Amino acid sequence: MKRHRCAIVIGTRPEAIKMAPIVAALKADSLIEPVVVVTGQHDELMAPVLRFFELEADFKLNVLVPGQSLALLNSRLLSMLDGVVRDKQIDSVMVQGDTTSAMAGATVGFYHRLPVFHVEAGLRTNDIYAPFPEEFNRRVIDQVATLKFPPTEIALQNLEKDGLQANSIVVGNSVIDALLLGLRLIDERGQERYNAWMNGIGFQAGRRRILVTTHRRENIGEPLLNICRALRTLSDRYPDLEIALPVHKNPAFFSVIHEELGGRDRIYLLDPLPYDELIWLMNQSDIIVTDSGGLQEEAPALDKPVIVLREVTERPEGVDAGCARLVGTDFSKIVESVSMLLNDSATYQSMAQCLNPYGDGTTSDQIIRHIHQYLHRNRLGEGSYAST
Repeated sequence: MKRHRCAIVIGTRPEAIKMAPIVAALKADSLIEPVVVVTGQHDELMAPVLRFFELEADFKLNVLVPGQSLALLNSRLLSMLDGVVRDKQIDSVMVQGDTTSAMAGATVGFYHRLPVFHVEAGLRTNDIYAPFPEEFNRRVIDQVATLKFPPTEIALQNLEKDGLQANSIVVGNSVIDALLLGLRLIDERGQERYNAWMNGIGFQAGRRRILVTTHRRENIGEPLLNICRALRTLSDRYPDLEIALPVHKNPAFFSVIHEELGGRDRIYLLDPLPYDELIWLMNQSDIIVTDSGGLQEEAPALDKPVIVLREVTERPEGVDAGCARLVGTDFSKIVESVSMLLNDSATYQSMAQCLNPYGDGTTSDQIIRHIHQYLHRNRLGEGSYAST
């Protein structure tokens, strides 16, 4: 029997990470054949992730053009993905999250009247411009998705508010699957390289360590200056503290961060890290300070408290569970929140030991099981699949 050909659309590094365990599981599946379509929305950032997870692209679209607008990017994605779906006997489309690649993939699947599967459905900030354009993208995808896989009950409730609860199934987040798979691969391949890499940077045993990441458009300008000033203050206040900051290549981040923090003792400004080095460094850190969505989900799985450098988050579960604290980019709030974790062991332990609300590492298997059930019902002509 011919396997069902599902186009797995991957545009950015986070999508590659979160899709990797699903593709790995599908490779051994007898019913569904994964057809990996890498759009090239991220290029250099994604390549190490693909290599680490041994994830091979069946099609590479190379949509990235320097300086192109979102409208031009979207038009190129729609045209190229349409060609793949039209010419390669694609039976369904799977997208993850909220990127422009994901929105274009879901739209093309809809145009061809194919089933669309949305991994990480239902996330909302309820501000259409924050984050931009992701909040808009995720809403569009959920409108056309045949099966929606919200990671949490809150995400499901968001879909219910939009009248989209049909065919929505809470499965956790595949980022936890990827994290656990990644750490397992590091163990299997040997930790020596990672320890040598950290020693070469200058990290020292016995120091406390903060991992900081910031890359959101809304934090460009004064917010980024506040973040840098807070990190300087924390470094001066705690002589046993190391701060690791992988610096985004965007000049709006790169120039400011290097001007504000460059050359300071115990503040390590790093090149953007491959996924394996990032999760290794995260696992070796005490506190995560970030505006990243993925790290908000991953850190609780490693028992790391998270300070979120955003005014709003589409991942409120960590805040509600006590794993994360939303502080925005206010200088005083950043310093106060990190200092509390460094000074008060009870506060630290309460955040570190909270139950991770984002999954248990079985998300990929759950997604595949529910797609099997949908395809089976569809073949039997039993109508739509519904399980909430």
